Amino acid sequence: TCNAPDFTGDGRNCTDAIVPVGPTPCPGEPIAGTTWSWPANMAQLANVECIYGNLTISSTALTNLAGLESLKWIGGNLTIQSNGSLASLTGLGGLTTVVGNVYINNNVTLDAVDALTSLTTIGGYLELNYNPQVANLAGLAALQRVGGQLYIYYNNALPTLAGLGNLLEIGGNLRIDYNAALVHIDSLASLRKIGGYVDI
Repeated sequence: TCNAPDFTGDGRNCTDAIVPVGPTPCPGEPIAGTTWSWPANMAQLANVECIYGNLTISSTALTNLAGLESLKWIGGNLTIQSNGSLASLTGLGGLTTVVGNVYINNNVTLDAVDALTSLTTIGGYLELNYNPQVANLAGLAALQRVGGQLYIYYNNALPTLAGLGNLLEIGGNLRIDYNAALVHIDSLASLRKIGGYVDI
């Protein structure tokens, strides 16, 4: 039985069966395109469930992401960064899969990631950095697998990692640093495999 995370990266210290959780296929027909920007491409993305390529939300005046409610699947990266007025990710509640990386960085008014409650799989990296008001990760409760690295740093209002309790596997490095209010990482108790180094 595996009662603690296996930090060797090869799973040999854990006899529990780990069922690989990979990116699921798009439930519909993705629309083609390598790079999409919100809200610039609002008209093209209205009522769209799946997109190929990347979705970037950067340096906007948005306070939330209303209008993206139909989106379930992103074939590239999701980047949400440097949005000075963004307080909520409301609008992304239907998103289940990001095949590439998820970057949520430098959003100074964002206080939670509650809207990501349907997100189960990230095929690449998850980086949650420099969001000084984020106080919990409850919106990530459905997340089971991060295929690349998981970096959480400089989120100075974050006291725990509650919300990551169902995370089973990290394919790359785990780095949790410089979160001034963080008092424990107990919520990672379900984690069974880390493919790279650990820096806490």
